[in-house]
Amino acid sequence: EENCLQNPYVEDVWDKYIQFLLNNNSNPSFSKILTIHERAVKANPKSRNLWLKYLRWRLNHIKTKNQSIEKTSIEFNKVNLVFERCIANIHDDFEIWELYVKTLWQDQYLITKTRHVCDRALQSLDITEHGKFWSTLYLPFVRSSDKIPVETACRVYRRYVQFEPAHVEEYIVFLKNRGRIVESSQRLVEILNDENFVSLLNKSKHQMWLELCDLITKNVITVSEKSSSFSKETNDNNIN
Repeated sequence: EENCLQNPYVEDVWDKYIQFLLNNNSNPSFSKILTIHERAVKANPKSRNLWLKYLRWRLNHIKTKNQSIEKTSIEFNKVNLVFERCIANIHDDFEIWELYVKTLWQDQYLITKTRHVCDRALQSLDITEHGKFWSTLYLPFVRSSDKIPVETACRVYRRYVQFEPAHVEEYIVFLKNRGRIVESSQRLVEILNDENFVSLLNKSKHQMWLELCDLITKNVITVSEKSSSFSKETNDNNIN
């Protein structure tokens, strides 16, 4: 304690103090550990190490504590506020955003909030980390649950294809799995008409033509109606 008072801006001092309390006490007081963590990040608001350890400790405490759903929800809301404080100080750290997204998605099942946080992360992270964020977090989240509206998922995927045009086949597979036959067909036509397109799935033009024919012949659809609907949705998405 005295060392922390004398060296409040040295993060290693806080880290050792917290570890000492956790390792040398079979049942450390939650309020005491919480207070020390809060003092540490307030004194060192730019320390990603202290923030990450604090956030992980809070999340682990919730997950291992046997309490009612209502109380768990309240505790998660408190942790979400801690995440927001953390991001206000460190907005461009991939690991922090990853931890935030995963707890919203996998622990709290907050679909809309997860999507909003993913959008904020893409605005904050360096462009060099966008590919990793899309492939390891945003797209797996979008594909993970049927509770996510199909049109919402499609809007997210369209943005991804704008970022990674070469990965359009991944989007086509998603569309087919979700029954979006018209748009999947139109996307196939687009890449078939693109002489420079190279399939990442190693498909030949012939294979893609067969895939398109198979889509059209095996799905009874009113092409004109659904095509106009898709065009309107795409235009609306571009406007948004």
